[in-house]
Amino acid sequence: MLRERDAALPVLLRAVSWAQSAPHLTARAMRYSLVGFANGLVFAGTAMLAVSLLDISPIVASGFGYICSVPLSFVGHRNFTFRSENAWRDEATRFLLVHSCSLAASVLIMSAVTGMDLPYYVGLLGAVVLIPGVNFLVSNFWVFTKRWKGK
Repeated sequence: MLRERDAALPVLLRAVSWAQSAPHLTARAMRYSLVGFANGLVFAGTAMLAVSLLDISPIVASGFGYICSVPLSFVGHRNFTFRSENAWRDEATRFLLVHSCSLAASVLIMSAVTGMDLPYYVGLLGAVVLIPGVNFLVSNFWVFTKRWKGK
């Protein structure tokens, strides 16, 4: 069993190395997933801690978790996923607009889940799965797209 896992490690390292260096959309999507996985851990972990330790409602905790993940998300996607060299203030403005909409969607998802008396982690899972796909497309084609002066 240990040997199978050890054999898979070089494959994973090659895949990460390829995703880091390749310029096309598939590689960007892989890099986006890596950053998104870290963001998802921050989001879900923060929300779960807020619910369990601070006794905050799942809806408020979901919003708090999302807000806590945004700085990591911007820096990771700007520098690693999209490797942007654009003016960071313009991108930050677009990024915050997109993520404000995403935050609203996250809270709506949690509201719907808790309104149906489902466990709050179902809402966390829904937010972690649905929102990133839309954000990737918007980020790729609007937030971090290559900008030229005069255009």
